[in-house]
Amino acid sequence: MKWKTAGAFLGLSALLAGAGYWMRESKAADAVRFAWSRDSLCPLRQVWMRVTEYRETAALIDQAIEAERIVATDGGLELVETTQGRYWIPRRNHAVMAEMVVDRGRGVYESGTHGVQNGDVVLDCGANVGVFTRHALDRGARLVVAVEISPQNLECLRRNFDAEIKTGRVIVYPNGVWDREEERDLRIYEDQSGGDSVALQFPGSRPGPRVRLTTIDILAAELKLDRVDFIKMDVEGAERKALAGARLTVEKHRPRMSIALEHELADREETPRMVRTLWPDAQLDYGPCVCVETEFVRRLQPEVLMTHFSKGTGI
Repeated sequence: MKWKTAGAFLGLSALLAGAGYWMRESKAADAVRFAWSRDSLCPLRQVWMRVTEYRETAALIDQAIEAERIVATDGGLELVETTQGRYWIPRRNHAVMAEMVVDRGRGVYESGTHGVQNGDVVLDCGANVGVFTRHALDRGARLVVAVEISPQNLECLRRNFDAEIKTGRVIVYPNGVWDREEERDLRIYEDQSGGDSVALQFPGSRPGPRVRLTTIDILAAELKLDRVDFIKMDVEGAERKALAGARLTVEKHRPRMSIALEHELADREETPRMVRTLWPDAQLDYGPCVCVETEFVRRLQPEVLMTHFSKGTGI
C-alpha cells in the first residue's frame, strides 16, 4: 500500500511539474501574468485580447526576421532587404529592425487623425535607422528632422536618406534631445543600437563615446524651423528630459506628439503629469494597452502617450 501511495504521489508530482512547464509557456500563463501586473487604464476584460495581440505580434516579428535578406556589408553595417524596403542597419540590429517594421505596420505612434499629415514638419526624436522617418515621408511630410545620437545609427541614416538629404526633405541631427545643453557618456547596448542611451543602463551595456545633448527649443531655433507639426519621441528613457527642453517650441507651434511610455515604470504617470504642467491646455490620449516587456517594465499598459491641442494660435 505504501508503494502504491508513493507511486501515486510521484505520478501526481510529475503531472503537476509538466502542467507547470506548459503553463509557463502558455497563453493562459501570459494572461495571468499581465492581469496581475496591469495599469489602471487597462481593464481586466481586455487582458485576453491584449495577450492574443502580444503573441501575434511576436509571431509577426519572427516572420519579419526570417524575411530579412542581407544585400551588402560594409564593416559593422549591413544593407538589408525588408518587407518595407532596403535599409542600412548595424549588424547587431536584425531583431530590432524586424520589430520596427512590425511597429510601423501596427501604427504604434498614430491613431485615427493623430499622425503625420501632408505638408507636416516632423521631429523624429530617436530616429534609429529611419523607419519612422520613411513612414513620415511616405505620409507626405514636407521635412523630417531625424534626431539621433548613436554613431552607427547616424551613419545608417545618412546612407538610407542620401537622396532626401540632398533635396532638403530630411535633416539628420546628430545630437540628443535633453533639458539643457551638455555632454554625457553614451552607453552602448551590445544587443541592438536602439538601446544606446544616455539615460538608461541596460544590462550588458558598456561605456561609449561622449555625445552632445541639446534641447528641442535650441534645435528648432538652430534649424530655423518655421513650424513643427508632429513630434515622435522614443529616446530610451530621456523623454521627460526632452519634454522639459521643448516648452517654447510646443507653446509656439502646438504640435501633435507621440511619446513612448515603455522605458521606465514611472513613465506612465509622470510623463502625462509633466505634459499637463508644461502645457495645461494639451489634450491627452493614450495608445491601446499592450503587453510591455522591456528590461525595466513588464506589465500591461499604454505604450504611447498621444497629445494634441485644440485649434488656435500659440505664442
